[in-house]
Amino acid sequence: MQKTLLFGLSKGIVIVLILAVIETPCFFQIAKASPLIDNIKQQQHSIQICCSWGKKLVDGVLTYKIIGGDVLTQMAVRNAINEWNAKVKGIEITAVSGNINADIEVNFNLEAHKIDHGVTAAGHTVTNAVTAAQSTNNLDENGFINSVLITISRSAFGDTFDSNKIKQLTQHEIGHALGLGHTNFNGDLMSVIVDNNKTGSISKCDIDAILEANQWKVVDSGVTPYHPQVDRMDC
Repeated sequence: MQKTLLFGLSKGIVIVLILAVIETPCFFQIAKASPLIDNIKQQQHSIQICCSWGKKLVDGVLTYKIIGGDVLTQMAVRNAINEWNAKVKGIEITAVSGNINADIEVNFNLEAHKIDHGVTAAGHTVTNAVTAAQSTNNLDENGFINSVLITISRSAFGDTFDSNKIKQLTQHEIGHALGLGHTNFNGDLMSVIVDNNKTGSISKCDIDAILEANQWKVVDSGVTPYHPQVDRMDC
């Protein structure tokens, strides 16, 4: 079965999903913890845990706003977020509009950034690639997630709109926004590699890791945030 880095296009272009946590410990932690692909089969299946939301999550609610995109792309984003809401108890992500600042902003960028040659944090070499989506988790002075910017490039898919891929990209990025890194095995929504013929879905592993990342609130129902106790969880 053919496999590509996230999504393969018919013209041989590979779409790369990059987590960008700019100048924060979360980025370096993920980079250090990511295994080389040659070692994936030898390791216990696990998912990385990056960080946790702070006091913004005290009421169990995070807000999001969609900037740009057309009716279909926006619907794909909402469907992705609704699935997270249905599966993760204790965190609700609700839409805001107008001039209200959102905790999570989903942006549509018209141009996909091209990569002639590069290596991902997981050790994958990619050529003739584009970035389909990118997340920036901004941390506060205590290291808790304060806001998240997600950028999705619809142009990465060429002229053909695929709502399932937009939805999958959004689900993957929302996973990062809720504190997840990547899995070290194939077939999971948070994996760097997915099968071309499969559409990723939210797994029990993804859900359990989010509960672990935000344990202070969703498990303990607390009001004082504390950081995740582990940097990865076995699946």
